[in-house]
Amino acid sequence: DERKTILDVVKEESNRHGYETMGPCVMMPRLRYGSFEVQPEAATVVAAPGEIDPKDFVTLRYRWHGAKGVYAYGKTMIDVSQIPTEELQVEAENVHAPLCHYCPRQVWYYSPQYATSLFRVNHYLDSFEAYTYRKDIRVELRQSVDRYNTLAKEGNHSMDTEGSHWLQEFVQDMGSENAKMLLADAGSFPRLDWSLWKILWG
Repeated sequence: DERKTILDVVKEESNRHGYETMGPCVMMPRLRYGSFEVQPEAATVVAAPGEIDPKDFVTLRYRWHGAKGVYAYGKTMIDVSQIPTEELQVEAENVHAPLCHYCPRQVWYYSPQYATSLFRVNHYLDSFEAYTYRKDIRVELRQSVDRYNTLAKEGNHSMDTEGSHWLQEFVQDMGSENAKMLLADAGSFPRLDWSLWKILWG
């Protein structure tokens, strides 16, 4: 099959339907993946070079997800070339619909249709270590085991059988040495100095 980038698909759809029809804000539904671990498939383990551990990748480690089409708040991609510069300088309303004049306002009863969407976003909960690692404005919520377990339960509806072959294909396309270089340190958690974060967030 012909390999295509995201930009290739956007251009094809824009040429087919016109930029005016697509608009500058492309909505993408999300699919939540939980924390139920599975063993990587045998073919993936065999294909991976010795220095690459398939368990380092959340896409191979966590393959159970929630029901499709019920995760209300999606993500967006914005073609800034279609938007006046002055409108890009205003504060975003929220991360899910950053430009209210171009992106539909997302509320609990509205979500891009999962089955028909051009793009979809896989949203991985990951391990509790990874979940609590990120220091952002929601840091207090991220320290809650109960909240983590609640989110984890939402991602145990069914198991993905489509996205587990990417590693062997990536190694085949890139070559073993290039793959090892590009995937080096995947899954690791460097211990960073959070002093800057404290300055930014108080």
